[in-house]
Amino acid sequence: MRLQGSRLARSGMRWANRWLGPLANLPISVRGHRLHPRTFDRRLAAELARWSRSTAGMLDLWRERCRPGTIALDIGANLGLYTLEASDAVGPSGEVLAVEPAPENADSIARAVAGSGRRNIRLLRAAAVDRTGPIALGLRGDHGGDHRVLVEDDRRTMIEVEGLRLDEAIDANREVSAIKLDVQGAEGLALAGLVETLDRSTSLSILMEFWPDGLRRLGTDPKTLIHELATRGYVPSVFQPRSGRLESVGDADALVEHSRRRGFTDLLFARAKP
Repeated sequence: MRLQGSRLARSGMRWANRWLGPLANLPISVRGHRLHPRTFDRRLAAELARWSRSTAGMLDLWRERCRPGTIALDIGANLGLYTLEASDAVGPSGEVLAVEPAPENADSIARAVAGSGRRNIRLLRAAAVDRTGPIALGLRGDHGGDHRVLVEDDRRTMIEVEGLRLDEAIDANREVSAIKLDVQGAEGLALAGLVETLDRSTSLSILMEFWPDGLRRLGTDPKTLIHELATRGYVPSVFQPRSGRLESVGDADALVEHSRRRGFTDLLFARAKP
């Protein structure tokens, strides 16, 4: 999720994050999950998730795709809401990998997981990319949902985090049923580190934020990404937030243009049935 806003609005949110921390730290329940935002803007995000019909529809779709006894990946886990939903869906015999590089967000997830008592969640404090090793992460002081790898501008504080090729963290003998991918334009890098998982998974679904401009800024051509997934048998559908339904939007050109007009689109890539 991105936040553009005016310079004044960004400055105001940075002030709120700095001085209203005690209010932000109060836990909040979303769909029965106890979340622990560390900053004021993350608390507002949790409140929006609590009441948003679009978010509810996305979470319902996500749960449907996380099958019992399998592995689910929440990449760009933020506060851990999708992680906790997946934990319920895969059950005690399944596993959820929550991947989050930003320290404050990862701390929020750790607290939520500990408080939930769940034992099927593994938190990876790392950025999902195409190689394992240190990588730069640009933190936004006004929007904890818009931290980005390899992006430096006047809104960001740069830190070094661990980059991780996720194929190295997944048990190749277990089935991966679902991936949620929301990493601010680094989706192509994350998928490049998951090629072995993509190839061996026969019924994998990928719920992805598709942001053409963000992908291009990090060296991924959006049409090429769609084509590469298509060659592996993954067919895209667009999630329509108002209806909560999945719809087809033609070929790669039409899909990129559709997403460009909206800014971004939530897509579900699913393996085509033989």
